[in-house]
Amino acid sequence: MAIRYLLDEHLSPTYRSQLVRRNPELVVRIIGDLDVPPQGYSRSRDFDLVPNQWIYFGDEQP
Repeated sequence: MAIRYLLDEHLSPTYRSQLVRRNPELVVRIIGDLDVPPQGYSRSRDFDLVPNQWIYFGDEQP
């Protein structure tokens, strides 16, 4: 089963692009996408919610 991330609607869609570019097997959706479960139901469809916080890749520093 692929890892499935549900991004907070306040995160830039660039995060989705970068995650999938680095690992094409990921399933990454953003709250508000047409094929996303309603808010509050992320666990019922096996999505891991990524809240509106800083996300760092590789050696980036906060």
